[in-house]
Amino acid sequence: MRRAKWLVAALFVLAAANACGGDAVTDLGITKGEPIETGFLFVDGKYIDAPYVVERRGVAIYINDVMVDHGREYPPYDYRVETDPGDPPPDVSPTEPPPPGVDGRDTYWGKKGRYIFQHYDEETARGMAIETYKKSPYVKEVIAYADDPVRVTLVDLAGKHHHMGLWVPPEFLQAPPTREEILKEAEDSRLSCDKWLKGRVTTAVFLSTKGGQVGLSQEKALDVINVLLTAKTADERLKGFESALSSKQNASWLQDMIGDFQASPQLAERYEAAKEKWEARKSASPAQ
Repeated sequence: MRRAKWLVAALFVLAAANACGGDAVTDLGITKGEPIETGFLFVDGKYIDAPYVVERRGVAIYINDVMVDHGREYPPYDYRVETDPGDPPPDVSPTEPPPPGVDGRDTYWGKKGRYIFQHYDEETARGMAIETYKKSPYVKEVIAYADDPVRVTLVDLAGKHHHMGLWVPPEFLQAPPTREEILKEAEDSRLSCDKWLKGRVTTAVFLSTKGGQVGLSQEKALDVINVLLTAKTADERLKGFESALSSKQNASWLQDMIGDFQASPQLAERYEAAKEKWEARKSASPAQ
């Protein structure tokens, strides 16, 4: 958890843009699976009617025209920096975000951090990063931590403290993936979604376009769907999830993903049919 906290605060670690425009579709094409009659899909708290068609459009994955995975950035950003950007310029602060419309990865601080960690070992790079911060006219003091060398605190001219991370993700140290690697990754994602829904009649998949997924099968899936169909309030639904999942934490996660639940007439019909098939299967199985 600590590492994640500092990652968010790091100036040298800059988020990649999730670009997936027409270029990806033109270059990588589109593939579409066969209609799937099994499974139950929920996206951002809305039940999606079956049958399900899983489709890859460039790097993005769609199910029934609902985007469930935007995929990686395309074309991929090349994080490599071959030339040292030098000392900090007098007009760029390491504690301020880039101007509107400017990709933070293309700023001095974005390039300097990558250059250091790409060309030197980790310990040397951390020391060089600290010395670079000290040279900035916007930094009054740099506080390093012997017990946690991957973080540092910058004190600006107004005395405000800014926490930074002295590390970079692995992809910052590598050449960008090839077209073939990106296409395989996207196709694997499509096939994975396809497999989720084909697995069992009683599979329920909950997805959030903000990130996160929950997959349930057999009785747990049926129990959760029953709660969605019968609960009158959010509190009642949460208690039902806790009973079905035997976990308050998992129930809370699912409750957050469901949000303002939206059903459709099809859900109740398919639930009853799946429940009947599941009960028949249990009855036909020999007693253990």
